[in-house]
This record gives sequence, C-alpha cells and structure tokens, in this order.
Amino acid sequence: MKVLTSLEKVSKTYNLENDQDVLILKDINLTVKEGEFIALLGQSGSGKSTILRIMSGLIPPSTGRVIHNEEVLDDVNSDVAIVFQSFALYPWLSVAENVRIGLNQRKLTKTEEDSEIENALDLIGLGGHENAYPKELSGGMRQRVGFARALVAKPEILAMDEPFSALDVFTARNLRAEIIRLWQNGNAGFKSAFMVTHNIQDAVAMASRILILSSNPGSVVYDIKNELSYPRDEKSFEFQARVDEIHDMITSLTLPDKDKDYEKSFIMPKDLKEGPSTELSHRIESIPAVTAGRMIGLLEMIANDKGLVDIFDLSAQMREEFGLTISVTKALELLDLVETPKHDVVLTQLGHQLVISNTLDRKIIFRDQIKKLNLFKIILNKLEMQTEVSEVALQEEIADKLPYENADKIFDTIVDWGRFAEILDYDINRKVIYAPEEEN
Repeated sequence: MKVLTSLEKVSKTYNLENDQDVLILKDINLTVKEGEFIALLGQSGSGKSTILRIMSGLIPPSTGRVIHNEEVLDDVNSDVAIVFQSFALYPWLSVAENVRIGLNQRKLTKTEEDSEIENALDLIGLGGHENAYPKELSGGMRQRVGFARALVAKPEILAMDEPFSALDVFTARNLRAEIIRLWQNGNAGFKSAFMVTHNIQDAVAMASRILILSSNPGSVVYDIKNELSYPRDEKSFEFQARVDEIHDMITSLTLPDKDKDYEKSFIMPKDLKEGPSTELSHRIESIPAVTAGRMIGLLEMIANDKGLVDIFDLSAQMREEFGLTISVTKALELLDLVETPKHDVVLTQLGHQLVISNTLDRKIIFRDQIKKLNLFKIILNKLEMQTEVSEVALQEEIADKLPYENADKIFDTIVDWGRFAEILDYDINRKVIYAPEEEN
C-alpha cells in the first residue's frame, strides 16, 4: 500500500508559563497508508491530539519531520481534513454555509460548490437540512455537519479527534457505522482515516489498525492489526476478546504490577533514611494531578461495588474520560488505598477503613499515607527547618527532578492534598507554603 503520510522520529516540547520545558512526545514513528483506518489510543495527556495536529501541519514538531507524499511537510497539510470533538460549527451560519467553509481550498464556482455541499449532506444523512442553523440540530446532527465539512475538502486522510465522545451511545453507534460505510465504499473521497480516541470500543469497532500510546512522554508502544471482518458485531466473542486484549495492554502501561517497575519508581532516598533533607536531590514520586475529594469519592464508589470493580466499568459509572479515572486510581494505589490486579480496582483493608471512618479519621489516614511519600517528606522537612517554602523555589526543584511533568499541576496537587490532610497550607498573597498552627 502507498504511504500517504509518515512521522519520522517526531518529538514535541512545550514551554510552560514558568519557563519550564515539558516533553510531550518522544521519537514518534508512524505511517498512514492508503486504505487504512487507524485508531490512536491513549490516556488523557499522552499527546494523541498533538500527533494529529503535527500530522496535519497545524503545529510543527520540535524535532523530527513529517513526510507527505514523499515530500517534507512544512505547512498546513491540505490533504488532511479534521473533524473535532466539539463540533466547531459557526452558530451564525446555516448548515450549508458551515459546510462551504471546507471548500475554501478548492477554487470552485458557486454552482460547483452548491453541488458538492448537496452531495456531502446526502452522503452523511443530512439532506434537506441545508438551511437549518446549528442550534436547531441535535448533537449527532451537528457532528454530521462537521463530517460533511471535512468531506467536501476531498482529503486523502479524514482525521478525527475524539469525534463521538460528546454523543450519546445510540447516536455514536449510528454515526460510526456511517463513517465505516463511507470509508469502505470509497465514494466519499478520502483514502484513509486517522482517529484519535480514548474509547477502546470505538477503536475496535472501526479501525483496521490500532496504535497504543504511552504517556510522559507519549510514545507508540503497540501497533496492532485489527483483522476482524466488517461489519463488526460488538456482542461477538471475537470482538470482546479483542477489546479485553487491548484493555490489558493499556492497563499494563498505566497500572503496572507493584512487584515490577512500580516500586522501582519510589526508592527511598538515602538521606531520608539518615536524616532530614533540604534539597530535592534524590528520586521523588510524580503524584497524579487529582484532588483529595475526587479520590475519596472514587473510594466510596468502589466500596458501593463491594470493594472490587473493573476500571472500565468504573470510568463509565463516573461518566468521565478514562484517562482521568486512571489518574485517580493511580493516586489511590500510590497511597496503598487500592490495588490494581489486571484491570480490576480492589479496595485494600486500609482503603475500606478510610471509607467507613468519620471525617476526622479519614483525614488522619490520608495524612499518614501522604507523609510516606518522599515528595511530602522532603517538603515537611523543609518546613521544620525554615517554617515556609516559596512556591517558585519548590516548583523549580520539582521541574528539575521531574522534567516530564507539569510543575504547576504538581504544586497545586501538593497544596490540595496537604490542606485536606491539614499538614500544610498556602498563602496566595505571599505565594508560600507553610505549616498550619496546631490546635490546642
């Protein structure tokens, strides 16, 4: 098959407001061949959408290059059309006028444009709605307008960024089937499809090839051929087996077994065994940027499911993106409040004790657990020696020891956890962390 677009050793670094550089993507190598339907799976923050935007020429890579039709891409890729999660329609334009925007690059006559718009709307099931406005349409119909606008551009690659996540299950299923039909029939004009998603069902239902991205920084770790025959029966054994296989792959990346790499990431610094430290000069944990309140809420949900729940079912119950569920679960595991064998989340005895405790005892349990983390040990040692710690100084030290993380988010999480545990507080005017006075 002909290669349409390829990314060669692409990396992307962003510079944050505090002048910290964060590596989002590292050494991405991937190809999009003619006739493929590719799904890129990964948790929130792994860089999925960044890859799509680099491939489309909307943003440049920091290093590496994009090759399109055997030439280095140095501008917007006019052979890629994107359908966004948020519909991205202009509310003051009619359906036909919104679709017409996709024709900007084609230099057609007005008559030719009208014909293209009519054909695209008929293909996507919106015939007769040319004069309607977005506010008059359902969510599914608005997303169809987005697809029609992409299709009239006659792209080689139809790119989709979480295209079904804002839709209800029934509407998403119907629209998925419509897009597969257009891709297979070939009468919609695009040669290949590239979809960014966090939804495993969507990926298995639609893609001929599935790429799985790790995080911090993003890197392609699995490249899977999905040879299930179309149309795909989501209730079949083969379909569910493929979904479970990919579940386990993602879980192994995001929730590693404790007896492997997990514990290696949290080695006790030598000077903490011997005495106080005033520097973040040794290995520290990266704490997930989630609030203590959200962690307590998730523990209560698990307890309501008798202490054991499948993480993907848990994400559905929370009605939140899978990546966020993973982050909260990782935080709870870090504090020994849950365990994660395969893709189950199991309440530990300590987690159960926290759930059944009153507010004060919950804070005590939470306090005892975060005080075991090297990051909090170092901060508390500093507070014993100098009563307060500057936000800027602490962020600089975090950035130095955790260069792939967002120091601002980690700082905010430290403050949230510390306040809940009542072991530190933050003065927003002076921008310092300090130890609260103990009550008599």
